Amino acid sequence: MWLEFVGKLIASYNQVNPLSSNEKASIWYVMLCIQTIFMAYFSNNEDFFKMNKEMFQWIFENRNLIEGKIILNIK
Repeated sequence: MWLEFVGKLIASYNQVNPLSSNEKASIWYVMLCIQTIFMAYFSNNEDFFKMNKEMFQWIFENRNLIEGKIILNIK
């Protein structure tokens, strides 16, 4: 459900404020950066840090899936 939600969110944003090809190509990197920020923020809370690290790893390992579901849906 997360991929569908994020895909719709980005597609809706793109309709109001069209993304450049560079911005579209950067979405995956931005997702990793956001997770890195959360990991740093929760570095003193082992459970939240671990959860965000797992999310980072999932995003990293699923680049093709993310780009296929999100970026390709942006017209």
